Amino acid sequence: MNLAGFHRLTFGLIIFSVFVMTLGPLVRANDAGLACPDWPLCFGHVIPPYEYRVYLEFIHRVVAGILGIGFMVWTCILIAVKDLRRRFLLLAILAMLLLASQIWLGGETITRRLSPYIVKSHLINALLYVSVLLIIWKKSTPGRPPAAGTRKAAWLTGGFAFLVLVQIYMGGRVSTNEAGLACTDFPSCYKIQKFEPDGSSEWRAIFFPAMQGHVEMHMSHRFVAYGLTLFAFFLYAMGPKLGLTSRQHKSLFVILLMIITQVLLGALNVLYQIPVPITVAHSFVANLIYLFSFENWLEGHVT
Repeated sequence: MNLAGFHRLTFGLIIFSVFVMTLGPLVRANDAGLACPDWPLCFGHVIPPYEYRVYLEFIHRVVAGILGIGFMVWTCILIAVKDLRRRFLLLAILAMLLLASQIWLGGETITRRLSPYIVKSHLINALLYVSVLLIIWKKSTPGRPPAAGTRKAAWLTGGFAFLVLVQIYMGGRVSTNEAGLACTDFPSCYKIQKFEPDGSSEWRAIFFPAMQGHVEMHMSHRFVAYGLTLFAFFLYAMGPKLGLTSRQHKSLFVILLMIITQVLLGALNVLYQIPVPITVAHSFVANLIYLFSFENWLEGHVT
């Protein structure tokens, strides 16, 4: 296989990996994370009896298994071709270790009864695994010119991608601790009815509630989202002066649109009390924002 074919194959593996990652939020949003109470079997069966939530979790496992097989085929191709092995073997080993860790964390998610720390680690580990694949994909681009970004741009775009990863972790903190409805209004946290001495009353929006417990988890997630939105606007507005390449600048416009969409989905999640389609879309767009941000950093600074 030549470099161009390997580049396309790696992209396909990335797309399938993101698809598997999207099934996870679908399982969680349907409260099916423990629909199969054992692992790796399901109720002691290779193929369990049909029940909707059981099959959501079961299909997630099957598709993840297919991903594992696809990854091994991809790895065998990489090892078999001398030039690919020389250039990408160490990165492929890192991806393999992360995928093995992901499989282990998947089992721990069940055996530890959806421990919040395990679930959040499962999500972040998946993103790190795909990040390594993105590096390989970018480095395998046929005829790729030398990276042209400045050091300042490297720090800013890399820092932005890292903050998006932190925000995803905070989102996982909200969902795994069931703090999604700790605030029931948007953009305020909630409204209270204020009574006056004359007997009249009015509803007042609370934008800065006491940062405690589930409210703190929820509002911290919102505040970081607002900060990331402003950061993205800054990078896009100042892109040429910061030394971003033309492609990075165009990519930031797409990232901005996704962030605006993500804020809207977050608001709808609260106002409509976490409906499944919006919750899954919210998780999916969050992953896309990170992957586009990480690729944006790679574009200017990885040869």
